[in-house]
Amino acid sequence: MRFSKVNSKFSPQYKGKRRKSLKQKKLFELVKNKIIIYIVLTSIILGGLVYLFVCSDVFKIREFEVSGARENINNSVLSIAKDYSVEKVAKLIGRDNFWFFSFNQLKGKLFDKYPVLENVKVGHSGLHKVTIELQEKSPVALYCQVIKNLGNISRCFFLDKKGIAYLSAPEIEGGKLPILKRNSDGEIKIGSSVIDPTIFQKVNDVLNTLEANLPEVEAKEFILTNNLELELRTNEAWVVYFDITRDLKQQVLNLKQLLIEQIKDKRASISYIDLRIEGRVYYK
Repeated sequence: MRFSKVNSKFSPQYKGKRRKSLKQKKLFELVKNKIIIYIVLTSIILGGLVYLFVCSDVFKIREFEVSGARENINNSVLSIAKDYSVEKVAKLIGRDNFWFFSFNQLKGKLFDKYPVLENVKVGHSGLHKVTIELQEKSPVALYCQVIKNLGNISRCFFLDKKGIAYLSAPEIEGGKLPILKRNSDGEIKIGSSVIDPTIFQKVNDVLNTLEANLPEVEAKEFILTNNLELELRTNEAWVVYFDITRDLKQQVLNLKQLLIEQIKDKRASISYIDLRIEGRVYYK
């Protein structure tokens, strides 16, 4: 029995199993080596790509170009753009890398910093140069805050089409911009809304209707007494009171009819014309 058991190791069946086991081990070693080589090569390639796109100077931003606004704003925007480029993403990667420089984020920073800007275009010229094109707002009106506590001193601002005070301004008379005044003691901050856009549109309606129907009557200034009434001071030294809750164009047409049919050549002696009551016109 013992001899037979020893000889069984050299039987054909045993030898076949042994050869099969050796082949499996060699195949396993081969696959394992290929996986290791694949991992090493992949790591080298990925490491090279990371270095190329993140660490090398191939995609580094080196130059900024700012244009379109006044020189002092251009220079300040240039400084902001450079400061933004040295910020870190996740405290590791500088934003001076082309792939990590957010044009929209810089654009938002500039709008927040400069309410005077109407439009900002941030782009690039190649991989190393960022271009910034600025467009400043054009004023559509002059808004003056009359401060009674300071002896009726006026603080004036240029307004954009949304009723936002975007730039301090001198108190100007005789210019082409409509002047809006309001008694107020509150502080006005640059970039804040000082007049409801719908009310501002009503002021424009009055201006446009006056120009079309009574071109000889020039609007020197508008005074906003509240959200319901509008006071117009004319170049002829009389005042017109409007109700802004009703059709302002019709009120201007009523004014025209009054001047033509009743007042006629007495305009120099007029003190005020009141159009606030529907269906009636009062004057003195």
